Amino acid sequence: MLSIITSIITSSLIGLIIRFSLTISKQRWAGTFHFTLTCLLLPTITFVITKVIAGNIALSLGMIGALSIVRFRNPVKSSFELTIYFLLITVGIACSVDLKWGILLGIGASLLIIILHLIREKLTMKNLFFLNTSFEEGENNYLLEFKFRGNAENFLKNKNIVACSYEKQSNETNIKLSFKNKESAISFVENNNKNKDLIFYELRF
Repeated sequence: MLSIITSIITSSLIGLIIRFSLTISKQRWAGTFHFTLTCLLLPTITFVITKVIAGNIALSLGMIGALSIVRFRNPVKSSFELTIYFLLITVGIACSVDLKWGILLGIGASLLIIILHLIREKLTMKNLFFLNTSFEEGENNYLLEFKFRGNAENFLKNKNIVACSYEKQSNETNIKLSFKNKESAISFVENNNKNKDLIFYELRF
């Protein structure tokens, strides 16, 4: 009984570690109270289900039928969020089989998330941004849209640019940029709003 309680507590702590690794990686959707509870409860629930149905085929089939009734209506924002849910479920299963595999999986996945985030940050600082900014990553992005007369080629090398289009007939360029914080977006506007070729701009918070 003590080993089961220890495994339940450990699986919840691993879920919490995964949640904090996402926060460190600036995945702001993971910082909510509801997602924190999900990280605590989902591995534990999976652990209990796996323990209950282990070695009992009839009970396993009955549990599958019961779980098939449940419908999850919460929309998943990205494939990464879905992967995290699958990771939390797998941690619960792994802990029910062998606690060390659950610990290894949870800590290993958390370290991998943080390391990949740090690599991405380093590459972005060096303008080697081979990974585009995605509005499905759960981060707060501030979208800035400009319209200029002529072909604004000087903006094409900006690392924050996510889209650019040129209308030949009207001789106008539409540019969309994405910023991680409000201050950077406002600063960019202040530096460019006196441009004589500027037709209009829109900043979305």
